[in-house]
Amino acid sequence: MKLKSLSIGTILVITLTTANASDQFSTLEGVQAEAMTSAEMDSVQGKTDIFAQIMAGTDPLGQQIAQFQQNLVQQNMGDPQIQAQYQQHLANGGGGTLAEYAYGWAATGGYTPQGYAAYGATSTQIANQYHTAIQGYWDAQQGSADALAGLNQGYFDNQVEAGYGLGGNGTFYNSYTGSNEVLPYTWQPGTVNTYNGSNYHVDPIGTYWQIDPSGYMYGVSPTYGQ
Repeated sequence: MKLKSLSIGTILVITLTTANASDQFSTLEGVQAEAMTSAEMDSVQGKTDIFAQIMAGTDPLGQQIAQFQQNLVQQNMGDPQIQAQYQQHLANGGGGTLAEYAYGWAATGGYTPQGYAAYGATSTQIANQYHTAIQGYWDAQQGSADALAGLNQGYFDNQVEAGYGLGGNGTFYNSYTGSNEVLPYTWQPGTVNTYNGSNYHVDPIGTYWQIDPSGYMYGVSPTYGQ
């Protein structure tokens, strides 16, 4: 199966064109904003610059994620196991380049069912959150610093979650610690795994549990895709 990664610009175009973009732009007609102070104008300009960088693909975080992705794909392309499975993929009638196959391997945890599920959930989460952010941006007063700040924070969170996904990880809520943590989503049902000094059990249906020092188990639930 050929996978495609969505650029930030593509996601923004999709959200606008699928959410009545003409209506969104028309809401700005006749809007008269109150005069802003110099400090407010500087704040808005700074956040607008970040928004412009996101649209142009030149923001530092986006470049860092892109470099991470490139390095991961290159590493996978040199893996003999992945090379062999790519050749089998071609022999079975599949298509695409080795680089595309290597990216798909990273994005889906080695083309596993749980990897596909996590990839789909994360992609859907990102698209939905961008739709919400863009809608909120156009609904807000023109030039609103708060709307731009929310869009920028949402972008940051989505980029980080996408980076986790490419590394075979996802964000989970741990009821034992009461906080979120990053764990591999590729652990198999019926296994016990040690990660960062803690023990985790994956039950037969794939639910994660943390085992405390006394042997009690606490639920660990995925938050990616939610």
